Amino acid sequence: MRRVARQVGDAAERSKDLVSLWSEVTDALCAVVPGVWDTCWYTVDPASLLVTSHFRRGRADVPAELLEELMIHEHYGDDVNRIADLCRTASGMGGIHEATGGDVRASTRWRRSLAVGSDQELRVSLRTGPDETWGALSLYREAVRPPFDADARAVLRRIAPVVAHAVRRMLLPSAPEAGAAGTANRAADEGGPGLVLLDRDFTVRSASPGIEHRLRRFPGHDPGGAGLPAAVVAVAAATLRAVDRGEDAVRAPYARVVAADGGRFALYGTHVPGSGKADGIADGNADGVAVIIEQASPGRMLPLLLSAYELTDRERDVVRLILRGRSTAQIAAGLSVTPHTVQQHLKSVFAKTGVRSRRDLVGILLSEPY
Repeated sequence: MRRVARQVGDAAERSKDLVSLWSEVTDALCAVVPGVWDTCWYTVDPASLLVTSHFRRGRADVPAELLEELMIHEHYGDDVNRIADLCRTASGMGGIHEATGGDVRASTRWRRSLAVGSDQELRVSLRTGPDETWGALSLYREAVRPPFDADARAVLRRIAPVVAHAVRRMLLPSAPEAGAAGTANRAADEGGPGLVLLDRDFTVRSASPGIEHRLRRFPGHDPGGAGLPAAVVAVAAATLRAVDRGEDAVRAPYARVVAADGGRFALYGTHVPGSGKADGIADGNADGVAVIIEQASPGRMLPLLLSAYELTDRERDVVRLILRGRSTAQIAAGLSVTPHTVQQHLKSVFAKTGVRSRRDLVGILLSEPY
């Protein structure tokens, strides 16, 4: 246990991008958890709990169409151990056999996975706190293998927070992957919001010109593949789920995505009603869903960044007041603390964010690094 924890910790410190992190941790896991047949890693928007990227590695030969179908089912269908549901549980972990009471055929996801040879599934959320989920992991075994035991669960329970902290760190504006190559990409993406319009079967009906360039920057997306990035599918499926279940959502399903080059995007879903039928004949304008993709505003990204920098609740209060232009004396009065206490909080904030002044702090939090 200590060995795998050390290996995962080293990988978390050393990895410069998500794919490297997932790959190294998978190697460490497979060395101590026998019979792992396939792994699926996910990043998750901690606010909406929608999947924003997906990476799998293993011996399974899974068609791209099935991966997209499973992503749709994850956010549209009703099933056990859905990532969003699992993230809200106390343990954050669950096996599919236990969740179904042994009646695994009741799970659509299990039946689809069985088609490519998978039987056992164990999922764990990657959390840094009870209300901060940054990803998830699914482990799979073939039908000839025994269920994942208590030892496997103990390993996942030990490493999940370590991996979660690493994922959170990679969302920071100063992430190493944002370099010269990213500058060129950001310069080419100065347009306004883009849109992908999907039919109910998730085929693309139309898309804004140039949207492909933006989608290619999404983490985990295969530029040569025919499918859409996981984040687009997740937002679209969640939107249709809300519509079909009559859920009165306060706001549209959304997800925030941080590109490998440092760009930040916000995705919103909206239902597009069709015009129905004329004289009993479909007019080809059935309802669908539109996913709007735009550069994320600083306000939209701020809560995520404050968490990614691991600021305490009080430090976040101080930062929010700084962003409103408050002086040290005003902050102290507003928080009912002394000016010295404010300065101590600010010193800690500077250390965590790597800046030396309030001006620099405002710059990294409210700038738009596209």
